[in-house]
Amino acid sequence: EPTKPQVKVTGGSVYLRTLPSTSGAIRAVVHLGDLLPSAGDAVDGWFPVDRDGVMCYISGKYSTALEN
Repeated sequence: EPTKPQVKVTGGSVYLRTLPSTSGAIRAVVHLGDLLPSAGDAVDGWFPVDRDGVMCYISGKYSTALEN
């Protein structure tokens, strides 16, 4: 079974938000080097990620999608 793509946090402390913009509510804070399961394709420069079963978004300025 193929592994799910992951998103790696490249910023120091980064917010996960409910929407793919800074107007989205803050759902969690993640830290440099954290790996998050990808939840699909980027939206407006934001990566959707799965956080405890809830879809959140992380800015592509502070994260990178890892290739499998």
